Amino acid sequence: MVSRPASSICRIIAMQQMHHTKRTHQCCCGNMSWRIAAKARGTHVVCYCADCQTYANTLDNGAARVDSDGGTEIFQTLPMHFEFLAGKEHLAALRL
Repeated sequence: MVSRPASSICRIIAMQQMHHTKRTHQCCCGNMSWRIAAKARGTHVVCYCADCQTYANTLDNGAARVDSDGGTEIFQTLPMHFEFLAGKEHLAALRL
């Protein structure tokens, strides 16, 4: 079991407009790519719940997605700020 901050299950980093320059992303194998709108607003959090940890560890043993406290970094935004560029047919649900 990983440790987490005692104060909450989810730590809000910032309620923000995206400021980083990387707006186009792709999966590890390169079959899917997507873009988040330059003006996308959302909430940047680190979550410590069991579902987020299971999700991160299922994808790549957590190596790139789980921080030193066991949290999973997430940027939550609205669907209207998200656009698939390629590989949408590879999208699938993951049951935890």
